[in-house]
Amino acid sequence: MPMENLPQNLFKESEEDKNPLKEKLEAEKIGYRKNTIEEYSIAGGRGLSAYEKFFNFNRKELEGMDILDLGAGAEVKFAKEIEQSGIKTNIVSLSPDFAELRHRKKALNSYPEAKLITAIGQELPFKQESFDRIFMYHVCEHLSLENLVKVIAEIARVLKNGGRGDIGPILGFQYEKIVNDKNLMDILQKNGIKINEEIIPSEI
Repeated sequence: MPMENLPQNLFKESEEDKNPLKEKLEAEKIGYRKNTIEEYSIAGGRGLSAYEKFFNFNRKELEGMDILDLGAGAEVKFAKEIEQSGIKTNIVSLSPDFAELRHRKKALNSYPEAKLITAIGQELPFKQESFDRIFMYHVCEHLSLENLVKVIAEIARVLKNGGRGDIGPILGFQYEKIVNDKNLMDILQKNGIKINEEIIPSEI
């Protein structure tokens, strides 16, 4: 997907919160809790090596791909370290928290070439079949079960034919909700997507 065709941000970007309470209520209504980007246990978010280890892939697989990092970290380390590795990709870093200037500045100070999109996973602002690979790492814990199902349905919509979405960690009760949601299973089947479950060692 050419960068000039990237969608406009869904949230109004401003330098200050004129009415924080109103914004908070509006955000929660659409399933978004502000500033989760600051809740990473690792300062600035997780990097390429952490993604590789958790999702069990080789970074060289990503060469030439259109990639979405759904729920990017504060310093967009994943996107930055892919480029530093010499791997040529078209990667978009998405977070609703990029609506705030301080979060955008931090991301761009870390990686000036970052392609930032402000949006929520339940309403991805991309056309069908936009990405070869979508990563959603340590985002599920910030979502209600209802919104997690919506996000997965959106991932299915924007994945290219033959693409792959890596999502995790997913807790047992979340997984049960996903696989027992008939509407979601119908969407996945319609898009030719199969669920592969992998047990991740506790030390990762």
